Amino acid sequence: MGNVEYGRRPVIPGSSLKGAVRSRLELLIKEVSGITDSCFIRASPPPREWPTRGQHGWRHYQLWQPVVQENRYPPCDATSNDKVCVICNIFGTAGLSSRVYFGNLNPKEKEFEVVEMKLDHNELVEAFRHGSVFEGEVLFTALEPWELGLVAVGLRLHEDKPILIGKSKYRPRQLNKKEEVLFGRLNVKATGIYFAPYCKELLKELGAPRYVEKDDSLVVEGEDLKRLISKLVEEACKRVPGLRRDFDEVQKIDTINKGGR
Repeated sequence: MGNVEYGRRPVIPGSSLKGAVRSRLELLIKEVSGITDSCFIRASPPPREWPTRGQHGWRHYQLWQPVVQENRYPPCDATSNDKVCVICNIFGTAGLSSRVYFGNLNPKEKEFEVVEMKLDHNELVEAFRHGSVFEGEVLFTALEPWELGLVAVGLRLHEDKPILIGKSKYRPRQLNKKEEVLFGRLNVKATGIYFAPYCKELLKELGAPRYVEKDDSLVVEGEDLKRLISKLVEEACKRVPGLRRDFDEVQKIDTINKGGR
């Protein structure tokens, strides 16, 4: 199984990152007083019986409980109903375009390495070595501050901790029948947010973080960016009371794999 390539260069596809962030946000929002702010866009009703250890999907259910027990079916469909959940309103659904675009993450020259690995079950894969560095852009349009805060939570920009993404993200694999390896840990860091030049009043409402005018944009960077992201996340938590903003699925899945809960 090889990596996805664009222009003969391996990348992390933007579509994969968007899917991981969207799914993460759906699972981070829990029901409050019988009301939830998110559907499960690709899910059927919850199973009647909880999968036990060793059954298909048991890690997923242990990791994301109790949210996976909630019945959010059917998913949003803007072609038949103009009312959609907050996540579909940002990321799109049937009949509704996304307002966030995730570009491919391209490896930085001399800061990445692709290696071949022979794993358990005789599976041969190409993988990016731990510590590989990528660059990319997430573009957005017409987002309210709290909606941009939700995207930040989905990427864990406020925590500087990794998200889970891709194949084998839930379980350790065996390399050469002896060494344990982990996959699917992606740490996303923001280097700057570029706002349109007409957003000066908006930035003032958000506490007037310092910005520089560059490339016909208002750019927030450095410590001002950290403060801005914290403010945006606060706004998201106010608007979505069921949001588990600091849930650490990487730490929890490691605990589950060691036999804990």
